[in-house]
Amino acid sequence: MIAVVLEGIALKHYPRIKALLRLSIYSVLENFGHRQINAWWRAKAFVTTFTRRRKWGVIKRRGYAEESMAALKSANPASSRSALGRLRIYVYVIFVIVIIFAIFFSLLRLLGDKKGDFLSETPTLAKAGGLKIFARARRKHFEIRTFRGWKKLNIKGVNLGIALPGKWFSEFPSSRDTYLSWLEGIAGMNANVVRVYTLLDPLFYKTLDEFNRSSAKKLLLIQEVWPDDEAPGNNLFHSEYANRYKREIETDIKALTGKARIPKRSGRAWGNYDTDVSKYLLGIVIGREITWEVANKTNQLNKDRSGYRGRYVSAAEGSRAHESWVAEMCDHAARKLRESGLQTPVGFVSWPTLDPMTHPTESTSGLPEEKEHEDIEVLDPKHITASKAFAGGGGIWLLPYIPLLSGFYVQRTAVRHLPRRKWNPSLRRLSQAFHQPTSRLPCPCGGVWFANIAGYCPRSP
Repeated sequence: MIAVVLEGIALKHYPRIKALLRLSIYSVLENFGHRQINAWWRAKAFVTTFTRRRKWGVIKRRGYAEESMAALKSANPASSRSALGRLRIYVYVIFVIVIIFAIFFSLLRLLGDKKGDFLSETPTLAKAGGLKIFARARRKHFEIRTFRGWKKLNIKGVNLGIALPGKWFSEFPSSRDTYLSWLEGIAGMNANVVRVYTLLDPLFYKTLDEFNRSSAKKLLLIQEVWPDDEAPGNNLFHSEYANRYKREIETDIKALTGKARIPKRSGRAWGNYDTDVSKYLLGIVIGREITWEVANKTNQLNKDRSGYRGRYVSAAEGSRAHESWVAEMCDHAARKLRESGLQTPVGFVSWPTLDPMTHPTESTSGLPEEKEHEDIEVLDPKHITASKAFAGGGGIWLLPYIPLLSGFYVQRTAVRHLPRRKWNPSLRRLSQAFHQPTSRLPCPCGGVWFANIAGYCPRSP
């Protein structure tokens, strides 16, 4: 490029602007292929110089007649050798070009991954059918809307439990600086998503909004809506229990859009939610760990609910009643999101107690393997489907400290003892979190949690 500029100033062989522009383009293009081919030829010449004969051969002189006859006799072999030489050159050129492009795109992908370690811009608004859309799910990944269009998001998430040491898990911090220090630490490790288990104090969402407005590294939010721990009679479809959870879903969605004023209540967050964080909302997660007792009793009491057909989320015919309950709650969340003028992915969580696998490490005393407690009931993600209008995902928590699952081994032994050939395919797209509870929550084996949330991160643990 500098040579073109000097030529235009000093020699002026090309007075036309068009010619100079063409030279400028050539000066850029020669760096892709031409220089590399020349480097290959030079390297090959050096190798040839030191490996072939370096003395003159004997030249036998012949007359014109002999030379003409010899040329005629050897015309075809010479032509074939010449064609073979050209073919070799073409193969070399193609090979070098392929290598160059492979290196070039590998570097682009590497730089893209490095840049994607953190989120540098807040999702922008897209509208479809009168709905606000900031994020969406596409097959095996999530996308966010940016100024340049939809962008695939490589999620690096953190599960955020808010209980401080010595506090109950429902006692929310009252200091903005506490939340801010957590968010700064999470962004500092190049994570780009925060997942919370239940609706938090209004101060958290206000701090999240302030943080994203001022920080170069943005954080998105996955909001779980936690149902009550105790279902009357272990029946998820108990009218009071199901209706109360549906109201909680609606309340949480209003709070996330900054349109909720929740009166004081026990065990859950309350207050004036006037901060709209919907532009940071990557998804809504439904459910909690449903025990096998609750699933079993729900199925016994609701045999007529062997499927659910919703507008956005459905459970296939022949599904278990607790699977239909999960589908119905997800569908309800999708409908309430649309009523609020918003569309975002919706998913659910489960755990090994209800997974579709058999656990050889379980040890329920006195029962055969097919009747062990942790393998009696199943929440099969394949039974729960979403319509084209909504795409979400399922999830699973791995808690090896569960005595019946781990066979009373210590945590480290239990993790090693799990059959990796069965677990690894299921965990291929799970994000990992490792917990050391510090709140006043009893833990049956010393307090180590090992959790995985599926559907939100393509990284393997």
